[in-house]
Amino acid sequence: VGEPVSGNTGQKSQKSKGLSRDMYSVAFLIGMCSFNNNASYAIEWATFAIFFKEQHGWTSATWAGICQTAGDLFAAFMMRIFPAGERSELSEMSGIRWFFHSATSQPYNLVLLALGWVTLNAGLCVPALPVAIASQVIMGTLYVYAMKAVTDMNLFYSLGDTKVFLQLQVQCR
Repeated sequence: VGEPVSGNTGQKSQKSKGLSRDMYSVAFLIGMCSFNNNASYAIEWATFAIFFKEQHGWTSATWAGICQTAGDLFAAFMMRIFPAGERSELSEMSGIRWFFHSATSQPYNLVLLALGWVTLNAGLCVPALPVAIASQVIMGTLYVYAMKAVTDMNLFYSLGDTKVFLQLQVQCR
């Protein structure tokens, strides 16, 4: 009668073997966004110097490297200047503000970032050198913002569970 009640009810504790079935489609879609981001950036990184030399006769490796790094540094600067803060409630907004906040919130921001990759990859192929260089520089910025968006999405869907978050992060890398 006076025995203490323990947390173990005689059942074996179930060991977490991975993501639950209801997370498979979410994990797949976030993983595909991450794959698109990493593949696009890796292809651009590996081929832009060759492409610029063949199409535009640009042989300066120093300036090519500076342009490549400028986009990454610009994203880091922008994230430092404009840190993510609390967003207003959509019910408090109307008109264009409501549309903008709806389109840039999770998970729709990943769609906008994927469209950004399409646009910048097309811009890289434009015969005008300034447009191609601008596309190449902005790709670095887009990469940083897209990686942040994927990490934020993993955090959102993990619901604070560290194991789920780490499993999603590993899948996206």
